[in-house]
Amino acid sequence: MPQSLLKSVLLAVLLCGAAWTQTVPTINQGGVVEAAQFQPMVAPGSIASLFGQYLAGGTFQADTIPLPTELGSVQVTVDGVLAPLFYVSNGQINFQIPFETAPGTANVIVNRNGVVGPAEPVQVKDYTPAAFRSSGLGIVVDNATGSLINAGNPATAGQIIRVYMNGFGDLDHPPATGAASASDPLARTIVVPQVSLGDQPVTVYYAGMTPGLVGLGQIDMGLPEDLPASLRASLPLTIDFGGGVIDEEELFVTLPSRSPPTQASRSAESRPSPPCRGTRSKFRTRSRTSPATPVRQTSPSTCGSPIRTPPSEERPWSSRRRPRSPPRSL
Repeated sequence: MPQSLLKSVLLAVLLCGAAWTQTVPTINQGGVVEAAQFQPMVAPGSIASLFGQYLAGGTFQADTIPLPTELGSVQVTVDGVLAPLFYVSNGQINFQIPFETAPGTANVIVNRNGVVGPAEPVQVKDYTPAAFRSSGLGIVVDNATGSLINAGNPATAGQIIRVYMNGFGDLDHPPATGAASASDPLARTIVVPQVSLGDQPVTVYYAGMTPGLVGLGQIDMGLPEDLPASLRASLPLTIDFGGGVIDEEELFVTLPSRSPPTQASRSAESRPSPPCRGTRSKFRTRSRTSPATPVRQTSPSTCGSPIRTPPSEERPWSSRRRPRSPPRSL
């Protein structure tokens, strides 16, 4: 074979090899995240995103339920199980973590038209609660009307609201991977989350999957009947399933106004109070699974009037009011 022809063949082989290398689907390091807030951990059945290069030859979106496990000649596996796909593109894929995925570390692999990329690990937990957000705020709606809660439409005391969530993995009636959640029976979380608004506990009516959709969760909750006076327009809404993963959202609420302290009140507050013997402050320690509950106590008669109950001691439903019934259909 002439030397010039041999060089041409070798050059063609090298070019083909370079082209093949460039089209290997590659997930970025740490590029597998949950899809609501892009945290680097996922839950079985939750919606996830992965980011990388050469993931697909175009942009494709699923339009059927159950979701397909292949879009545009692209497949994703999680520990060897095909994952349902919402969306694929060159740089991003949205998919569902199969319910069959066990907690621990799972390997995610992209297969593009028969070319298999390297595995990327991701941490899997039973619950990775994260509210879906719009313009930086959690998507919270009125349970009755579906209207969005925001600065122009704040929540009110006693209102029943719904927060759309991601990361519910441990369910009593989990749907099939890729299938929509049923309305009968509902897929409820095994663990009922501890929810608080500011320092006050919130009543949880339902925590589980949204019927008719894939991977989307929701929490329906009743706000406290009495909200503390505040100069702020919002309060932190904290959602805790235990296990060290807590979601916190800012919720716009209509609160009683609180006037700034006057000079006289500031002077009175600056004067030290006489010591009161024989009394101690008793507060239970706040844990991740139960909010702090101050214990009501009174001062001896020689020390003045009873100690005022902190706002966090107020219960969401007082003994004189009947709690609102949960929504009939969720």
